[in-house]
Amino acid sequence: MIRTQKRLEYVRGYLELGMVTDARTELEAIREGDWMKPEVLGVRVLYALSAREWGEMAELSRILAQKIPEDPQWWIHWAYALREQEFIEAAQKIAQRGLELHPKEAILHFNQACYLSLLGQTDEASDHLNLAIGIDERFQKESVSDPDLEALWDSFKE
Repeated sequence: MIRTQKRLEYVRGYLELGMVTDARTELEAIREGDWMKPEVLGVRVLYALSAREWGEMAELSRILAQKIPEDPQWWIHWAYALREQEFIEAAQKIAQRGLELHPKEAILHFNQACYLSLLGQTDEASDHLNLAIGIDERFQKESVSDPDLEALWDSFKE
């Protein structure tokens, strides 16, 4: 019998290779009693991201953000999954909660800028984008091509 940790390695490997169906098969082979363990939940989030199963990703990330609030990735994934489902206000609120715990997390600021831009709150979006770039200047280049920031860029043209 293959142990859970070994199956998780297989799932990660399949996901890296883009073999989502094989990853799902390995996930389904994990003992049901292990499904709510944080390490399994985390890999299930990665699977849901690869499979574009946004509802599942949001729910699993929510559980992890509540279990392990000190890890910013679960706040990031939770908000992103909500955004992909067009729940922009909810995504913005989750990103804000994540930022309260992780104020130096550049990607949370960047994503918050995107959500605020989508909501038409361009002044606040600009503030968060500047914070993201101040923490990690790679976001300057990324911001130019992100369609979620279109309203922000349009506001500068006015």
